Amino acid sequence: MKVEQAQKIILNPFITEKTFELVE
Repeated sequence: MKVEQAQKIILNPFITEKTFELVE
């Protein structure tokens, strides 16, 4: 799962911020 999230973050840096918010 982390690998897929990492790929999505790399492909969509804009979504990275929202992902971090969900993680926190």
